[in-house]
Amino acid sequence: MARTYEGAYPLAQGIATRDALRTELLPTEFNVEYSAQAVIQSITTNKFEGILREKGDTVNIPVLPSTSGWWTPYVIGAPPVTVSPEPTYVQLKVARGDQLSIGFNKLQQIQDVFKADVSKFAEWAIKGQVEAVNRTFFEYLAIGNTGATMFCDSHNTGNTAGAQYAKTNIGSAATPFTIDSTDDAVAFMANLRTVMAEQYVGQQDTYVVIPSLLVNWLTRSNIGNLAWIGGNTSIFEKGLAPNGLVGEKPLCGFQIYQSDLLYSDANGYIYIPFGHKEAIAFAQQFSGNRVIDDANDVLGKKWETAQIYDWKPVQAKGIGMAVATF
Repeated sequence: MARTYEGAYPLAQGIATRDALRTELLPTEFNVEYSAQAVIQSITTNKFEGILREKGDTVNIPVLPSTSGWWTPYVIGAPPVTVSPEPTYVQLKVARGDQLSIGFNKLQQIQDVFKADVSKFAEWAIKGQVEAVNRTFFEYLAIGNTGATMFCDSHNTGNTAGAQYAKTNIGSAATPFTIDSTDDAVAFMANLRTVMAEQYVGQQDTYVVIPSLLVNWLTRSNIGNLAWIGGNTSIFEKGLAPNGLVGEKPLCGFQIYQSDLLYSDANGYIYIPFGHKEAIAFAQQFSGNRVIDDANDVLGKKWETAQIYDWKPVQAKGIGMAVATF
């Protein structure tokens, strides 16, 4: 099949150029800047990435057992009960990958400014891939691979969440938490903190990923305008970082990340992940790119890239999933 290039000549011998018509602007010069928030690497641990980059495709990650029943009352002359703790293991298996190939022609790059800089198209494509990976990740946390179950502890979701008291409402698929005021937004955040506290999860390295609409409510709330515990500096003063981080200070003990790539169900209910970053492992085992000749075009080149990666929930108690409607 014959190959054609829109905007590049000659398309056939003897056909003149198109009256010196040129595209005057590159796409990035007049399009709104596209900034995908790569949240995934900020709310997971990459401590196993180095192992996978050396060799192999699987890491066995130990999960410490419960210490319940280890301690027994001391009685004079009575030996303690000896326990032999055995961890369980979860496997982080690198089984996801994406690839991209962009074809370009040297003559096109001279005659059409729109196609002059292949790196612009590559950058645009990579940002789109970041969006797709994050969207898949959030869906995975919300409904799993089969659409059957969330990857969080059963006490960390629902209308009666909480490992100790089971009285905290953070929403469910049947009855989501309704947020339509600043008071609702603050109550919602406080409930998320309660759920983590009842699992004895501290505030260091804890996160919540929320949609921009909830950021709006919190920004206009009293705690959004103050630094949670006193002070007079807004936690949202610094704006949105490239990884989606909102502000520099925690709110309700959580680092706040903004993303509008969160999973939403058929009813439009949004599934909001929160927890501790050590509870989910992420690894990018390999990424690379190359430029090769196009075998079908003397002046043609191909820019190609690929990356291999995956994630795995490690500790369910450190993962929560709220369901909200706005």
